[in-house]
Amino acid sequence: MAQVVLVHGIGQERESADSLEVTWLPSLAGGVRTAGFGDLADALRRDPLTVRMAFYGDLFRTQDQQGTDDGDLTPAQW
Repeated sequence: MAQVVLVHGIGQERESADSLEVTWLPSLAGGVRTAGFGDLADALRRDPLTVRMAFYGDLFRTQDQQGTDDGDLTPAQW
């Protein structure tokens, strides 16, 4: 089976490749199933090495520059 590479868009700095894969894979499999390829959809869900997220959001996350976990920035960070 061919490998599928998922590529996320902007604004994913707080995510991880794993969390995005978990979110995207059911939608991918559902679309493949809707297109009439149920066996392929099942295979995508069984073999996690077939579908991987190409993650680069962490490249835009500079330490101590993204605020706190609750989203508030201190005066020094502003």
